[in-house]
Amino acid sequence: MIPALMFAEICFSSVYSLGKIIPQLMQQEIIDYGEWKTGKRTEAMTSFISSLATKLVTQIQNAVSTAVISFIGYEAGVGTVQSMKTKQAIFAMYTVIPIVLGIFSYIPMLFYDLDDKTKTIMYHELTERRNNIIKKSQEKAIVPATEEK
Repeated sequence: MIPALMFAEICFSSVYSLGKIIPQLMQQEIIDYGEWKTGKRTEAMTSFISSLATKLVTQIQNAVSTAVISFIGYEAGVGTVQSMKTKQAIFAMYTVIPIVLGIFSYIPMLFYDLDDKTKTIMYHELTERRNNIIKKSQEKAIVPATEEK
């Protein structure tokens, strides 16, 4: 049984880590892409929208869970025995349904078309742009100092 649990945990962790790491990498590349196209960085707005979406989903999930719990016949209380149908519904609600619905979170990754060539060009141009900004700011800092003497 232990090897089976180890294998299941490896499979779960592999998928779970992809679902946590890849969206963060995509978010950073999206911010860089936006800066490349518009010249403005939007970390705060992107982080806010991501956080807001997470909070909304959590609230909807809590409301649906509460409604489903009462619908499936769950009875709270010490010593209350749940029917097998209720136990199966609770199991499905907290394991199977989140896994199935979690698969939908991978759909945006299928449409993510920022390839290596475009990323290379983008980061090269962003580096040049940022270096120019640094040069200009250094020149502005130097000019007033020479004028004072």
